[in-house]
Amino acid sequence: MRELILSHKYERDQLLKGNYIPRTLLKEAKRSIGKNIIKVIVGPRRAGKSIFSLQLLQNSNFAYINFDDERLADIKDYDLIMKGIKEVYGETKYLLFDEIQNLNRWELFVNRLSRRGYNLIITGSNSRLLSKELATHITGRYIEFHIYPFSFAEFLKAKKIDYRDADSLKEIEGKVLNVLNDYLLIGGFPEVIIKSLEPKNYLTSLFEGVLFKDVVKRYNVRYAKSLYGHALYLASNFACEFSFTKLKDILVFKSVHTVQNYVKYLEEAFLFFSLTRFSYKLSRFRGIPQLGSG
Repeated sequence: MRELILSHKYERDQLLKGNYIPRTLLKEAKRSIGKNIIKVIVGPRRAGKSIFSLQLLQNSNFAYINFDDERLADIKDYDLIMKGIKEVYGETKYLLFDEIQNLNRWELFVNRLSRRGYNLIITGSNSRLLSKELATHITGRYIEFHIYPFSFAEFLKAKKIDYRDADSLKEIEGKVLNVLNDYLLIGGFPEVIIKSLEPKNYLTSLFEGVLFKDVVKRYNVRYAKSLYGHALYLASNFACEFSFTKLKDILVFKSVHTVQNYVKYLEEAFLFFSLTRFSYKLSRFRGIPQLGSG
């Protein structure tokens, strides 16, 4: 365990050396650092949750564990984790647990550490697992922050464009409109922008990785090919109205229930967001959803 914890410490130290764009939520989240309340950072993979958490703890002595590490997948005795942390980090009350949903019965472990006075930040890429377990076991003792890919304001910061520059307003307007086209085309995933990665391959790989790792594997989906076709159809028809029955017919599924489950799984992995048609009448609240792409 000591060698594993040391490898995570090295990963932490390497990440701390980077220069990052301050996220909009950072100032608000920093106000919660000294409070004895669990900080929960949720959002899609590669949106910047880990970096955001590191920025929160930058000036603190904190332990870092990444539960995306397959060597932790089968661990049963969680006290071994704490033993390794004490051995490597010494006396620290700040713990950062990354992608905590990969740890079986993580909520009981986190709850126990919180009661013992540890100051915890946990991150996760599955909205339902975190929300359900937090609501069940850690009611009222956590605060949740949602981290998504860069907003357009953060995108402009990454591009080093100050849209408040009054000395050359028309020129700045032109630059802003120019990069707006880029933003609408490639989105706001930080690595694409900061590292100037080729967006098509990166986003395709990310989409497929989330689909198969966070959906197929987690929910034991038997027909992965059908789910993949389902996800591609939704991605190609974003901002369109849909009904589960219509999706069943178009995608040739046998059951509306299966379609409902697939949409729920994709939403929980932050690949899509659906909106119910608005109505002032309670009887119409269960209207036709409208799909948004993550």
